[in-house]
Formats: sequence, C-alpha cells, structure tokens
Amino acid sequence: MAEETQQMDDLTLISDVETMSKDGVTFNTEFMKENETFMDRYLGNLYGDEEVDRSKILSNDVEDSVNSYLVSLARVFLGSGEIIDFEPLNPDNEEDVEEADQKSKYADWLVRGQSDSYPTQYGALFDILLMKFGVVKYFIEETKGIKEESYTAITPEELVLFEESLEGEDVISTEIVERSGDFNGVDPIDFKFKVIRKEKKIKVMSIPPECFIISKDARSKSEAPVVGDDTPITRGELVEMGYSKEKIAQIPRFSGQKDDEGNSRLDTIRDREQGSSSKPWYAPTWASEEVMLRTRYALIDYDGDGIAERRYVLYSGQVLLENEVFDHVPYAIGSSLLMPHRAIGRSIGEQASPFARQNTTLLRGIADNIYAVQAPRIAHNELVNQDDLLDQEHGATIRVSGNDTIPANAMQAIEIPYIGDKVMQVLQMQMQRRADTIGTMITSQGLEADDFNKETATRFEGVQDQGKGKVELVARNIAETYYRDLYDGVIWMATHYQNTEQEIRVLGKPLKINPGDWKFDHAADVRVGLGSGDEDHVVETMSGILNLTMQLEAAGSPLVDQEKKYNTITSMMKGLGISNVGKHFNDPSQPDELVLAQNEILTRNNAQLQQMVEQLSNQNPLAEAEKVKQQTDLAKAQSSAQLDAAKLAEEKRQFNISTTQKQNQNDQKVAVELTKLELDSGKDVEGSIV
Repeated sequence: MAEETQQMDDLTLISDVETMSKDGVTFNTEFMKENETFMDRYLGNLYGDEEVDRSKILSNDVEDSVNSYLVSLARVFLGSGEIIDFEPLNPDNEEDVEEADQKSKYADWLVRGQSDSYPTQYGALFDILLMKFGVVKYFIEETKGIKEESYTAITPEELVLFEESLEGEDVISTEIVERSGDFNGVDPIDFKFKVIRKEKKIKVMSIPPECFIISKDARSKSEAPVVGDDTPITRGELVEMGYSKEKIAQIPRFSGQKDDEGNSRLDTIRDREQGSSSKPWYAPTWASEEVMLRTRYALIDYDGDGIAERRYVLYSGQVLLENEVFDHVPYAIGSSLLMPHRAIGRSIGEQASPFARQNTTLLRGIADNIYAVQAPRIAHNELVNQDDLLDQEHGATIRVSGNDTIPANAMQAIEIPYIGDKVMQVLQMQMQRRADTIGTMITSQGLEADDFNKETATRFEGVQDQGKGKVELVARNIAETYYRDLYDGVIWMATHYQNTEQEIRVLGKPLKINPGDWKFDHAADVRVGLGSGDEDHVVETMSGILNLTMQLEAAGSPLVDQEKKYNTITSMMKGLGISNVGKHFNDPSQPDELVLAQNEILTRNNAQLQQMVEQLSNQNPLAEAEKVKQQTDLAKAQSSAQLDAAKLAEEKRQFNISTTQKQNQNDQKVAVELTKLELDSGKDVEGSIV
C-alpha cells in the first residue's frame, strides 16, 4: 500500500526553511568576519591592537588594489560597449534573428539602461572586488501605471466598445475626467479617460553580502538547498504590495539587529563614516515601522511526495506571505577569482589584506624610528635636574649642578640608528610581491628618474602585459559568470512574467518590446572586449577595418555593403563612448532615413549642376539652350526621385498589409483547429470560434 502524502503546514514550512538558512554562509562567523576585515582595510580603520604613543599609520594596499581594478572594470562593463549578446539558433530565420536582437537590446537596457542601473552595477562590481562575492537580485515589480487618453467624436456605441476593451486583469480602474457634453442621440462627443493599469516591470537590485543567504559549500546557486535574502521593509510598503493590515500586524517589529547567529558588522562599518553605528529603531507611525522580510528559494518537499522541488517562500516572523513552486533562482552571483566546485570564490580585497597588514607594520616601524631619531633617550647622572630633563618644550634649559661645568660629563644622548633606508628596500620587495600576486603596481615604483629612462621598452611592456592579463582574467570571470547569469535571468523573467509591452530607447531611437511574442530559445554569448577597457585600441582597430571596407568597396568587391560599413562605424562610436549613433549616421536598414539622405544628395547635385550651367551661359551666349535643357533634365531627375520615394513608401505599406493579412489568416487557421479540437473532445477550448 502506497504511503499517504501529507502537506506541510505554514509554521512547519517556515521552521524548516529557517533551519536550512542557518546553515548558510551568512551565519558562518569566520566567513563574515573576513568580509568585515576587508571593509575595515578598505576604509582605513584601525586594527585595534595599536599602542599608546606609537605610530598608527596604515598601508592602504586594499583600497589601492580594489580601486585600480574598479577603474578598469568600470570601463569594460559600465561603458557603451555590449556585454552579452543573444545568438539566434537559426541565422537563416529572420524572425529568430530579430527576436535574438530584441532580447539582446532589452536585456542590456534592463541591466544598464535604467535610471538606477549605474549605482546598482557599480555596487555589485565593488562588492565582487572587495568581498568574497557580490550579488544582485532580479524580480518582477508590480506598479500602477496612470495614463490619460483623449478621443474625439465618439458615439454611444463606440463608447461601450471602448469601455469593454478596458475590461482586463491588468486594468484597475477607468474614469472619465473630461467630456464635451452629453449624448443627444445624434451628435458624437469628445472624451478624456484616465486609465490605471497594473504594470509588471523587471527590477534589478543590489543585495548587500551580509543580507544574502546561500547554503554552505554550494557548488552553484541552482544546486544550493536554499538561496535568498533578508531585507528590512516598512509595514506600509507591505500594505502597498497587497497584504492585509491584519496579517502584517502579526509580524514583530525589526529592532535594527539581525539574529545573534547571523549578526554582522558590515552595515555598521559602512554607516560609521556618516556618523551612524546602528540603524534607528524609532518609527513615528505604524506604517513606517520596519520588519524583516525574508525571501527564500528553497529545495523542499512541501507536498510530501518524496521529491524536493524549488519553492518561493516569503515570510516575516511566523507569518507566511507567499509559498509557490518557482523553478528558478533569481540572483546573479560573482567573484573576482573563481574557486572550482564552489559558488563563492575569492576577491582582490582578500589577496591584498595580508600585504596591508605587513606593510602597515613596516611603515609604523619607519615612523617610530624617525620619532626616536628626532628625540633620542638621554643617559644622565645625579647632577642633572630631573624636572628640566623631562620638560619637552623646544629650547628649554637643562640645569646641571656640582663642580663639573661640562654638561656632556653629566648626560649624553643615546644614539638611535636610522633604519628607514633598509625598511624601504623591504617595502619595495613587498610592492613587487603584491604586483606579482594581484597585478597592480606603479611601474616606476622605487626607481629614480634616470633609472626609469634607462628601462627598456621590452621590460615595460612585460610588466604592463602581466598586469593587464590579471585584470583581463578577473573581467573574464565576471563576464562569464555574473553578467551571463544576469542577462539570462532577466530574459527568463521577462519571458515568464512580463505581460505588458515596454518601450525603450536604443541608439537614440524608440523600440517597443513585447516578451509575450517571443517563441525561440537563445543562448547568451559574451561580447564585451576584455582588454581592460582599452577604447583607443577598439577605435584604432575599427578604423583599420573601415579603411579596408572602403578599399574593397572602391574595388567593386561583393564582400562589403552599406550595412557592414554602418556596423563598423557603430562599433567605433561605442568605443568613443557615444551610444546614440543615429545622431551622426543613417542606418541603412531604415528606409526612411535613406530616403531623406538621398533627397539631400540629389538636391546638392542639382545645385552644383545649376551652378555649372550658369557659368557656361555667362561664358557663351549660345549655351542658353543648353541651360534650358539642363534645367529640364534636373526637373525630370527631381521628379524621378520623388516617384522613387513614393514607391518605396507604398512598398512598405503593402508589406505591412501583407504581414497583417498573413497573421490574420494564421489566427483564423489556429481558431479552426481549436474549434475542431473542442468538438472532438467535448470540452471548452480557449480561443475556439464557438
């Protein structure tokens, strides 16, 4: 007899998910302490073992190393060049190619084109370089979109049809805000409507490392038993999300500190510079009180069938807010240096921290030595006045008593040897070791001007290439893991949950995206040039390609065309940091732009010919007849160009009509097939004719 399955209750589900979360890296004290150490070193906080009246100077190796990498990675990932591209599975299928291009542009806009994209991505790169990992979360955010629409000369019948068209799940309310009068049964009137719709938009948000949850020793996010985050949120925000006030009132208020097992100082260290060491606990109203919202994507056997499935569980305290099957983990995780068989790797900050500690000791030794050389200790006998000797005022007198009138016989400075020059040699060795390990070093470190001038180009290029190679490795790691995962993820989210059309701007032009129309699978491919963000090299390379293209074009070669030239110019413009290519060059794939350009060329040629004819007429009266003939030819050419433009516009219109007709025929065919299926099965089928 088969064992009867039993579904978990809410409290059991929350308890089990909490137990799984406590096994995450955030609750690993040593793991989080290391991240706290990296943040302390970056901000230049003291170690805590400093001695009174001794040097407290700090070596900023961590800050230098992270900022050096951050400059290069910001050029690579936050510039105008593409990062990830979606490749069509069938390049010969125009629909497949167009959809892949749409996904590439939409994903890039979601990740880098929104108003808060730059701080989000900058923060993620900073965490990836300094901490053991950086992470962002992508999710669907429901918002209310308000739009006013005006219509003129509407009849009562048209008004009824319009109101019926607004009856949908996404429409919250409609309201007539203006009307030109009342229906008299004959004359139509004007209306202005205010329509409020629910809009689902994809949001990308950076998650602080101390708030992120992932199981220990996880090989990847897809294999981790639990992944999630803890985010403070106000009760009022939960009400806006649609949860009842009665349910929210049962959630305990967040005091500003996480559970003892997961307490981290990272947020305290960050906020210390702004004068805050802990989060404020006071809230003036119930709606502004904070609670801790816990989001989990857990592999758990909720229904008791013996198989663990991935579930989206949202709760706070002992109150369950969401619980559903969700076969995706919407986080992108990145580390500077990957560790095989581990989801979390190592960071540049982790590599630089030991050098910061060692170099701090050396620098403090030099400083203490200088202080000792400047103020040496004094050996003296009983003839020296003790109070005078201890007086540190500059130029103070030291009295000596007794019959001996020579002060040197009563006291003598103990000579302290200066060791700064020797320690500097050790520091120079440390800098070289740091460069070998991390890849960041000023090339002229420790060299005099003459010595630098004697350096050979080969040695300089060797050091430069070695440093670039390390930066490129980190950039490759980030591109192939974090950004590939993020671009794939936002497209997965759009495909499954975005039900509204989105208008974006690409290269300065509007582009409408509707993920509901997508029907192909595409693989994400890394497109970013990982040469440490060397835009000059990109521009130089593309310029060479453009020159070659023009030479082939002049020779009549079929290897190039206007579109290939435009693609090369686009790459050059992006290398220059100019994303709006349309401001400077026409796109040959857009007929409207080409018609305008051709008309301008024709007008310019006509003006030149007219000028030539007038010059000939002035030189030879007999050329008047030729002038009339030329003007006639110009008029014919102008008329021909206008006819060509009209023909092109008509062909475009006919193409649109043909496409619409084919789509309607296809819809009718599908409806007939669905009707046949309905009749055969005896069940209602959505989309059938009857």
